[in-house]
Amino acid sequence: MIRLYIDEDAMDQDLVRALRVRGMDVITVLDANMTERKSHAGIILARQQQYSIGEQMQRILRISAERTSAAMKNRIEFLSAW
Repeated sequence: MIRLYIDEDAMDQDLVRALRVRGMDVITVLDANMTERKSHAGIILARQQQYSIGEQMQRILRISAERTSAAMKNRIEFLSAW
């Protein structure tokens, strides 16, 4: 299962809770105290306010089902493609 890191732009607590309830490993920018230019486990980009929380969750779960942790390392995925 992939681990998710959600940054401050997408850190809707309802989405974070919904993903965690479904067993996803989610960390937020506040949890990690992250800085720029580091290796990462993968990034999922989405336009703000384009998707409902349910839609975001479904698309993220699809990515998680199809991508391994190794396949996501230092990779960028666009939520709109899923």
